[in-house]
Amino acid sequence: MSATQLETVSSRVPSLIGGLYFEQNKIRDREELYSRVLHAKEEAWSPKHNPTLLIVNNLAMVYKPQSKIQVAEEIYLPVLRGDEKALGPKHKWTLHTVESLSALYFDQVKMQEAEEM
Repeated sequence: MSATQLETVSSRVPSLIGGLYFEQNKIRDREELYSRVLHAKEEAWSPKHNPTLLIVNNLAMVYKPQSKIQVAEEIYLPVLRGDEKALGPKHKWTLHTVESLSALYFDQVKMQEAEEM
């Protein structure tokens, strides 16, 4: 398996397991999983590395339904900046983060911020 393939698998597996936890309403398990994976990815690569940013995005998605809106926003903003810098403003991951942040603003009735996204 190439390094790129390994990186892809290592990014997708936690997301898939996190999705199972979501379906089973195991919010704490999902949060702990993403936090552990995030810590490992930051040590192995860097906080700005694309697969690391994907896990950060997943962690923000855990906080949003828990009404931890400010925590989610504090997570999404650096992810968006990292995605834009590393991937460009029209990359699918960047646009996914924009969509997530826009939905967060919409839920908070921050219409101006949502429209700017």
